[in-house]
Amino acid sequence: MDSPRGRIHLMTQTLEGGPLTDTVVGHFDACLGCMACVTACPSGVQYDKLIEATRAQVERNHRRSPQDRALRSAIFSLFPYPRRLRAVTAPLKLYQRTGLGRLVRRSKVLDRISPQLAAMEALAPPLGAAEPVAHVTPAVGPRRGRVGMLLGCVQREFLPGVNAATVRVLTAEGYDVVAPREQGCCGALSVHVGREEEGCASRAPSSTSSSASASTTSSSTRPGAARRSRTTRTCSPTTRSTPSAPRHCRRAVWTSASSSRRWGRRRPTTRCR
Repeated sequence: MDSPRGRIHLMTQTLEGGPLTDTVVGHFDACLGCMACVTACPSGVQYDKLIEATRAQVERNHRRSPQDRALRSAIFSLFPYPRRLRAVTAPLKLYQRTGLGRLVRRSKVLDRISPQLAAMEALAPPLGAAEPVAHVTPAVGPRRGRVGMLLGCVQREFLPGVNAATVRVLTAEGYDVVAPREQGCCGALSVHVGREEEGCASRAPSSTSSSASASTTSSSTRPGAARRSRTTRTCSPTTRSTPSAPRHCRRAVWTSASSSRRWGRRRPTTRCR
């Protein structure tokens, strides 16, 4: 059930009236969202759209445990906000450099309190010196163009070397790099876990407006988000979806008769313009 084929089978069952239990939701939550199965599928099944639509339905129709809701609220009150993340990096650096992290992992105290927190602590990258990206970095040598760069919320604070290396490559290839200081969250983190209203309606426009103000001739997203969307566009949450809309701004529409009975009335779609 933790394979793409198994999850699609579960999606079909829930649409046909099967229960949306904690076990079923756990299989949807366990998907990493790497989308490697999309390019590997010989039949061209668009699993990326299916899992994002399903997660949105889970958020609307499944009641999670109080502990899970509290953890998710904490995550989405922190990770989409770079300034808040910046305030966390200093004590986290101290935690890593003093060896306290190794002691906590050996004691397994976090595993007893919350397995999710233990997993997050184990996945936290080693924090080094900050590598800020300038607002405008001129090209090296003959100028070929100008690109706008989306720094990412978590990446700019936890993996700043990736952004710095990207800037070096682009400038070496002859591109001016513009990284607006006022850019916000792109909304991908919220949308990919089913929090569509939060991601598409409130976060995406802020990043789009800052990128548009840079007057770039082309667009460069952060490396981690490149496979999701090649351009940045403004979300309009109350209008109809268009074929050209990037997948992270499309809202799920369940059209079968059984899905209408299961999920209630059809929800409006979104359009990116």
